[in-house]
Parts: sequence; C-alpha cells; structure tokens
Amino acid sequence: MEEIKYSCEVEIENVPVKWLPKIELFYPDLPGFPIMYIHFVLGNKRIYGFPVTFSVSSYNHDNKNCNIKFLFLCNVNISNDESYSYYKKVKQELENRIGLSDPITKDQILESCIDPKYKEFLEKLFDICTNLYGKILPYGHFYEEFYSIVKFVSAFLPKTGRQSEMRMLYNFLSTYGEIINIDHNNLPNWSFMEFFLLPTYQDIKDNDFSQFKKFSELYSSMKKIWDIEYVNHVEIEHHNFKSLEVAWDKNKEKLRENKLLKLEQNSENNFNREDTYQIERLVDAFNRHPWRACYFIWAVFTIKDFDYNLWSKDLFQKFYSKGNQIKGCSEKVVACYLQQGFANKDVIPIDTWIKTFYEYALGINSTKKFFNSFINLGKLERLIWLVSQANKTNIRTYMELLWCQRYGVNNNKKFRGINPLSCYECKLHHCCCGYKSIKTNKLLIKNNDNTQWDNFKDKAKNNNCEFICIMENNIPKKIYKAIYKRNSIDDYYLIDEFSGYLLKEAHSLDLSNDIMTVNEFIELLPEFHYEG
Repeated sequence: MEEIKYSCEVEIENVPVKWLPKIELFYPDLPGFPIMYIHFVLGNKRIYGFPVTFSVSSYNHDNKNCNIKFLFLCNVNISNDESYSYYKKVKQELENRIGLSDPITKDQILESCIDPKYKEFLEKLFDICTNLYGKILPYGHFYEEFYSIVKFVSAFLPKTGRQSEMRMLYNFLSTYGEIINIDHNNLPNWSFMEFFLLPTYQDIKDNDFSQFKKFSELYSSMKKIWDIEYVNHVEIEHHNFKSLEVAWDKNKEKLRENKLLKLEQNSENNFNREDTYQIERLVDAFNRHPWRACYFIWAVFTIKDFDYNLWSKDLFQKFYSKGNQIKGCSEKVVACYLQQGFANKDVIPIDTWIKTFYEYALGINSTKKFFNSFINLGKLERLIWLVSQANKTNIRTYMELLWCQRYGVNNNKKFRGINPLSCYECKLHHCCCGYKSIKTNKLLIKNNDNTQWDNFKDKAKNNNCEFICIMENNIPKKIYKAIYKRNSIDDYYLIDEFSGYLLKEAHSLDLSNDIMTVNEFIELLPEFHYEG
C-alpha cells in the first residue's frame, strides 16, 4: 500500500456556521486516530486519506453560511490531478461526512408526512431545531460503507457509551486494517498519526482482498463459521435470510469451550486452530462480546445475497418486523449502517428515543403504524435524534419541550410520557397529537389534606380519572397514572415526580373543583417558562 505523503486543501462551500462545532476529526481519548475516514477506488486508482484540520475561509453574514478548508492528507496528490476528478471525489466524500451532500430541509420533513395531522408539530419542532443547527440539518453518507458496518457493530450496547464504541472501532481497524505509513519527510508534523485501511464495500462484494492480507485471513475463518453455523433461514419478503441455528453465548470463554474448540475437534468442518484464533481475535476486537462478532459476520456475508445499496422501504420494514427471528443478526445495527453508511432515506433504527418520540409526541402506538405514517424516515430520524439528544443532555434551548421523553421517577425506571405536568411544560403541546389524546381525560387533584390515599384512589376510580395530581401548598408536584385491568381502572402508579420541581408559588392553584379535564387543568396555570 502506498504511503500517505501529500497534503491538500479541500474547500467546502456554504456550510452552516452552526454546524462547525459538530465537525469531529478526532476523539479525545485517541488523539492520533483520525475518525473521518475516506477510501474509494476511482478508475483503477485506490484513493485514501483523512482530514486533520479545518478552518473558516470566508463567511456570509446574510445567510450565516461559511466556506471551510480541510487540510486533507492523502496517498495521491489530488491537487495535481489534471482532470480534477480525484479532488472532486474527495470533496464529495467530505461533504458526505459532514452531512452537506444531501441536507434535510423543513419542506422535506413536512413532505414526509403521509398524514397531514403531524405537519404543524414537526414544522414547529424543526424551527426550534434551527436554533442549534441552522435552516438545514446534516444528512448523507456519514461513513464509508464498509467502515459504517464496523462502526455500528461497535455501537451495539457499548459498556461505557461512546468511549467503548470508539475503542472497539480503533481495535478493529488496528487489528484487521492495513497499516498505512505517514511519510515522515513530506509530512513531518503528521507522522505520528495512525491510519488503517479496510477493504471497500465493493472489495467485499468482489471478494477481492489481494491488498488486505490481515482482513483476508479473518474473512477465510468467518466464511467457515458462516457455512457451518448460519444454516437456518428466515423468509422475509420472498427472500431467505440466513440465521444461526443456535444463538452464541454472550460469554467469550463459554463460546471458546462450547463452540470453537468443538468445531476444531470435528475433522469434517475443516475448522482449525488458526480459525479459532481468528474468531477469538474478532470477539476481542469487539470488546469480548460474541454477539457483536456474530452481527459482523452476518453483515459481511449477507452482502453477497442482498446488496445494501438496493434495499427498498418495503424490504426494510418487513425485515425490521421479523429481524428478531434471525439469530446472529441485530436489526437495529443493520438499520443504522443502512441509514448512515448507505444513506438510505427509507430506513430508521428504532431506539429508545425514536420509540418514545412516536409513542408520546406523535401519539402512534406501534412501529408498523409509525412506518406507514411517513416516507423518508431516514431523514425524519435525524430531526428526532438531534432534538432527543439535545433534550437528553439538558441543552437549555430544548428545556421547554418534549418532557414526555424524559425519565419521570427515581432510578430511571419509567418515562414521564404524556401527562398533565409534562405536557404543560412543553411549548408544543397545543399542536401535539400525543397531548390531544389525553386533553379531555379526567384528572383528580389532591392537595395536602387528611384524606386517606386509598379513599382518594377510590374517588378517582369512581369518576374514571386517568390521572391523579398531588399538590403541595396548592402547587402541582406529582402525577399518578391509571393502571387498567379488564378495561377498568385497577390502580394508579407514580409516573412523574420531577416536573413539579420546576413549579413554584406563581403556579399555585386555588381550586373550587378537584375533578377536571387535563386541558382545563393546564389552562388554569400561567404559561410555563423554564428559568433554570
């Protein structure tokens, strides 16, 4: 493999200034490991490299956009390319990595709504999101295709969050990627960098690892596992997806004893000590979690039968609904790399934040209904994810919306969900489908008095109250929600003991009636403003 010995400035135009803090070239714990990875073959030439710095080259005060220049290190002098084709391709790849290649507009979000009742809510949510991201949101091939598979397998249940994920990504690349030297003479300031090259997605499809010796050795052992272990089939949309006969153990030592060594002892399998070594190293690279190794093997060999570039919305949705039947595969991992590595606009990974968003804010009670209510789900997911993550980290701009997505009781066991206090403190409740589903429900209000709790619950049940609000000194503090049994209220459980912390004397209520609708309750309170 050629050394990296050239540096070139690549200018990207019209980048929203608000995106600059999100452009990440390195992870602090791995300072010599570039994470914006570029690798492609153009014509017969393999091009690879990475940016190490960027700077603002010009700024447009009117539209709040700027031009930025990346200092890009490469194995080819792309500045000296007569046809300019290498430079243009590198520029295109960098635009993809920062999400500028196919950005999300408000019109696209509104057009994604098959049912128009969601439009007003999503429009106002998008407008709030512009406070942090500007008038467009990032979208594109955030990662090179094959790199994205490694990246999202690493992101499966990382023990310490992103730190574990980045460590696994580095472990995999340094173990199975080809080491690419940085020329000390031409690039003395950057010779400390560590860059490892994996095959491209097309290399995997073509089964061409002639320049990737380390990955070729791994691939050979994985192929044996694929042929021996993935012998079952799950039919989805007239396609047969391969599945493990029996799911692997989560414990690496048990996997070694109960699986790998037994395969090695069976002469019919042609599985030898070197294969055991390779599979063990693969498990180690993914932080000693055999399931991640399974997911990676499945992802690599499924390429042969189902080109990830060709997945339709219908195939994805049916795969997602039945993917849990495939042992040795994670439908969420597949959704992540299809969406962010292959830029499939019809794909959306369902995590906690997406599920709580469509259940609470959109008032949709099933994944299937959510899928059928929108097009371009991949782009919609970016809006949901950006807002949910900002919400999760308590960014002040988002402290007056989507309280339903936050945990509501100690030990983080239950979400607040749609309830009178979480909805009151959300500035979007007036156009929220979730709120509309409870606004006419009854609420029983209990102040500090001597009424026994059991008697109070009986009163709530007898009046068919969905919620109980506990007040302290006339200030709403806690919300209990009804538990149903055989279509009638059986009991109440605490759903929100935190929203009330934000309320004080200005929110006190002097009530003549202790039973009212949720909407009547909210209208009695002054407009909520978060004060920190």
